[in-house]
Amino acid sequence: AGCRANLASVRAESGGDAEAEYAAAEAECDAALALLPNEPAGWSLRGRVRLNWAALSAARGGAGVAVDRYRQAIDDLDEAVRLAPNAADLWTVRGVAKANLHEARPAGSPIDEPLAASALADLDNALRLRPDHPEALLHRAMHRRNLAAARVRAGRDPGEHLEAARADVERAVARNPEAPEVRLERGLLAAARAAALDAQGGAAEGEFAAA
Repeated sequence: AGCRANLASVRAESGGDAEAEYAAAEAECDAALALLPNEPAGWSLRGRVRLNWAALSAARGGAGVAVDRYRQAIDDLDEAVRLAPNAADLWTVRGVAKANLHEARPAGSPIDEPLAASALADLDNALRLRPDHPEALLHRAMHRRNLAAARVRAGRDPGEHLEAARADVERAVARNPEAPEVRLERGLLAAARAAALDAQGGAAEGEFAAA
């Protein structure tokens, strides 16, 4: 069942009938979990399927559907983490799901501090278990950048988020300097720092040049 679910996800991401493929993947995971309800891999796989499906829904403008699917993914990943609490990958994926849920809320929503903190805590735990986990570093930087931007839009100081995000990005770059997603995040972060400086009346030119 796991192999078929993975195949359905790959087909969805490569241009097939994405909704049908994700539904098929979810059904395969349901079948696997009915047989092996205490297997963390089954909960993890269904959580990842739902996470990817939610991201597709969000990209297509279905914010309400995306929020529901992110919540379902988090429920699955809660169970996976409970069954395998020392798996850094599971903490990472759940942190990503929570961060994405936070970003899927309506534009202009105030920061949901408990949800934002919970996403950070999951990514912190992943890095406690595996200090150089590349996805945890990247997604913690992304989440902090988004939180800083939300604070700036609300007329608030970005706080420690930008500096902490830069530290994560530099660790990720040091680990894998050729990874395009890491270099992209470094540029996005420099632009976010420039926007924060501009909002505060500071000198933003150097940050825009870095971006």
